[in-house]
Amino acid sequence: MAGLFDAPLPDFVNAASPRVAAGLGTIAKIVASGEPIYRAPLSFGDAEERVRTCWHPYHDMLADLIRGTIALFGTCLLIDCHSMPSPGPATSGPPNRNAFKQADFVLGDLHGTACGQRVTRFVERRLIDLGYTVRRNEPYAGGFITRHYGRPRDRVHVLQIEISRDLYMDELAIERLPRFAAIRNDVGTLVEWLARDALELMIG
Repeated sequence: MAGLFDAPLPDFVNAASPRVAAGLGTIAKIVASGEPIYRAPLSFGDAEERVRTCWHPYHDMLADLIRGTIALFGTCLLIDCHSMPSPGPATSGPPNRNAFKQADFVLGDLHGTACGQRVTRFVERRLIDLGYTVRRNEPYAGGFITRHYGRPRDRVHVLQIEISRDLYMDELAIERLPRFAAIRNDVGTLVEWLARDALELMIG
């Protein structure tokens, strides 16, 4: 965490985890490509206020939604959806897109521990049917939400879905590509399919 805060952190703060060491803790220091987020160090008071006013209310509400969904349907499927940056070349020399092209979608279920395999296979199959390349758990197996809430034995299934940004945006210009509407429609179609079949996939 060196460089993120303007003073040493209190002893109760977990500053030794691998994610914190990589600059990707609760308050990230860098973006995925390694560039720093902040021009100047933060005060711990500012960080603590963000956790109190944003992080805790978000997770309190999410936990309530999960409990309410289980009470109503007997089970719950949580989709944790993200965008992922396009990869750079894996090796030096002339570009070879086959050497570093990542999948269009990456499904993270913590290697089968956070979400039932029937659900993961269903989403994978439907995305392939829509014409996309799909990878499981590589390079994203799941983050905090997947780890913390994904408990299929307790009827809570969590699937993280990463969508490659180069499908729908110019990452340098931060502008939509012409395919944006098509990607949006396909994701909407996937959600419709899940809404129709998720209950049977989880408890059927």
